[in-house]
Amino acid sequence: MRVWSYLTIMMGVVLLFAFVGVDSPGEGSSGVNTTTSDALNSIGLKINASNSKVESFDLKNSKFYLDVFKDNVGITAGGLLAGLLIGGAIIVGLYRGQFEWKIVVISFILWIVASFIGVGANIIQYAIATGEDWLIAVICTIYGTILVGFLWSFIDWFAGGND
Repeated sequence: MRVWSYLTIMMGVVLLFAFVGVDSPGEGSSGVNTTTSDALNSIGLKINASNSKVESFDLKNSKFYLDVFKDNVGITAGGLLAGLLIGGAIIVGLYRGQFEWKIVVISFILWIVASFIGVGANIIQYAIATGEDWLIAVICTIYGTILVGFLWSFIDWFAGGND
């Protein structure tokens, strides 16, 4: 399978468990909340953790939309980010003779993988609390298979195959 197929599976698992109340772990090293529910809240999707119902969805008044498109400074963060990325791509392209776009998306890929691993760790903790050894083995087998397959396809993707 391709890297994008594994990322879709991982993100689907993370979102599925976010809807049922199992979140990825806490706070990043920079102090920014990196939990799945915080990411969903930043785009305006609020989910009730107790009954897994969508309470509201308001993209235009979300933190993400306001930060990117409605900055009070006059220059939006999205415009500034786009300018920096385009300028950086031009500089790197002139220096190297080509631009390696895969380096740009690595942080996004690593965030999805880290969320997937965090949710898996929380599920394993729940399974350990039940005391059922077979449940831990099943969960580790499923997560291990997905992670190993992702690792192989990621190496193949980064080496130049299977774009």
